[in-house]
Amino acid sequence: MCLATSGPGAIHLLNGLYDAKLDGASVLAITGQIYHDLIGTFYQQEVNLLGLFSDVSVYNHEVRSAAQVDVLVHEAVKAALGRRGVSHISFPNDLQAEPAPAGWVRKGRSGKKPTGHVGATWTHAAPVAPVEALNAAAELLDAGTRVAMLVGSGALAATVEVIAASERLNAPIVHAYLGKGVVPAEHPSHMGGVGLLGDLPGQLALEQCDTLLIVGSSLPYMEYYPEPGKARAVQIDIDPTRIGLRYPVEVGLPGDSRATLSQLLSGCSQTPTGPRGWRS
Repeated sequence: MCLATSGPGAIHLLNGLYDAKLDGASVLAITGQIYHDLIGTFYQQEVNLLGLFSDVSVYNHEVRSAAQVDVLVHEAVKAALGRRGVSHISFPNDLQAEPAPAGWVRKGRSGKKPTGHVGATWTHAAPVAPVEALNAAAELLDAGTRVAMLVGSGALAATVEVIAASERLNAPIVHAYLGKGVVPAEHPSHMGGVGLLGDLPGQLALEQCDTLLIVGSSLPYMEYYPEPGKARAVQIDIDPTRIGLRYPVEVGLPGDSRATLSQLLSGCSQTPTGPRGWRS
């Protein structure tokens, strides 16, 4: 997502950008700024935008010359995607009106400019949890008789793997609000959502399960999880600090949801041990 606004208007963006930060959403925010050579002179509508965005951003820089725009945009987008957060570029008004540099490389006062030397290439990283943790998670899931899955935005790129896990584990799929698009609503394993905007089948699945597999979610409403101690839990999350944040997880799998689920399934039993009809 890309957002643009003028300097003073940036203040009104912050509420939404903090939502994006907490949700792990990738956003590029571009704000206007006063003339670059008047910054620090108390000019009309001057705002310290780098300071204002410092807490909410994973990348936070100001354009200093037209030749710099190319590299800042590339790096800002890569940071937002790679770190799943907000990137911010402050763009002074007078520099916005300058023509783009001619040629492949344009040297400035420093004698070195990154224009033409910086690529827009970005590839999604796919780290996988350690083998020991994967084996422990597979053993725990195989021992469950009523396994349920809770998926969030971190599972949006793992639809095939989520469905495969559901079929292997005979597990109903329940989504947090941000994971609504992970599995088509018409899929037979899909039990709807959970939380303030949830559905009864989804809530019942979490209440009745004895094993919970959380994939890419840190749903904040703790009252909708199984009662602590009632269900054993495994959690997959790209951010290790989110594991065990809402529910007492027995096995944590820090890693990309798609890659980790794929490896996890290879270690799980081909035949679920629980009653096949429990999710109905």
